[in-house]
Amino acid sequence: MTPGNFSATEGNAGTTKFKVPFTFNKPTEEPTKVKVSTKSGTATASVDYTELTNATQTVAPGGTAVSSGSVLVDVRG
Repeated sequence: MTPGNFSATEGNAGTTKFKVPFTFNKPTEEPTKVKVSTKSGTATASVDYTELTNATQTVAPGGTAVSSGSVLVDVRG
């Protein structure tokens, strides 16, 4: 699974949902569950965004195409 690039504006107050895309490296023929976690880097969990720990997402099968999905992360302004 490869995370995709994205860009969004966080705002100055409240929270904004950022949609972070990802793509599997090969096609899937059945629904596939993935576990997603965030990691602090230039942004800090609980300060800049709501941390995700083993959040489960089910991705629909893509058949012969590569499946993709996205994860929503709450970012604080």
